[in-house]
Amino acid sequence: MDGNASVKEAVGVLGDDLRERILRTAEPVKKGFAQFWDDTVSLTKKHPGMALSLAAVGGAVAGILVTRMVTPIQSDAEQKVRHWVHNAQGSWGRLQEGLDQALTSVKSAISLLKQ
Repeated sequence: MDGNASVKEAVGVLGDDLRERILRTAEPVKKGFAQFWDDTVSLTKKHPGMALSLAAVGGAVAGILVTRMVTPIQSDAEQKVRHWVHNAQGSWGRLQEGLDQALTSVKSAISLLKQ
């Protein structure tokens, strides 16, 4: 039981030390951010049109980046296969049209021969 108590005490001391380090490091960051925020607010009040434009451009850039990350990029091989499939579909449609025209011609020739 004595070992557990000393381990708990050591962990408590380490936790307190870590908390103190974080607070010491965070204080200058808080002050810098507060100054940055105050500058941003004053600039927005002085130039609202520019602030709105920057926000719109920033939103557009963020949207483009998110869309680009979500949309998979096709490899060259995949692009070629898609191109071949598209061409094959077009060719099949033209072949069907040609066969329909030929069948119509044959039907009209047969009907002319019967007369």
